[in-house]
Amino acid sequence: QAHAMLGRARVALGEPAGLAEAEAGLAQAIEMGFRGGLCHYIEAAAEANQLAGRYERAHQLLDLAQKTYEATGEATFAGRVHRRRGMIYLGQRKHEMAEAELRAALGPLEALGARVEQLLVATELLRLALGREDEAAARARLVEIVSRVGGEEFRPQRAARALLDQTVRA
Repeated sequence: QAHAMLGRARVALGEPAGLAEAEAGLAQAIEMGFRGGLCHYIEAAAEANQLAGRYERAHQLLDLAQKTYEATGEATFAGRVHRRRGMIYLGQRKHEMAEAELRAALGPLEALGARVEQLLVATELLRLALGREDEAAARARLVEIVSRVGGEEFRPQRAARALLDQTVRA
């Protein structure tokens, strides 16, 4: 667990060696037959690969994450796999595919009450909708989700509010 998560963090900080650590941590968890939370480690390795620009490997890992959550019943990951795949498509500049995956993530995330992840998804959907006729609907969705998140200001909430402010001025 620690290797997969630490490896992802290292890649996010710009340390390419973290990718090998994330993959090794995942391989060790699979080898040991670890089931609880396995989807989380697979997702961490997928994100590390995405950050390193290894998109095909990231997609392979998300396919494994989907099979794993279906087998283990970790329903939390239904929306998360769609969200992560959408982010990979964004990195690949496949905006239509990204939008489809992000839209698919919203329902499962809402059903689970995963408000912060809904916020992240809705923010990306509004970014994709900028300048299009569906911008107003995407903005309204983000406003609604921001109002439900509440609590202290944190980075995703600040980013969502900044985007909302930007779209009001436009």
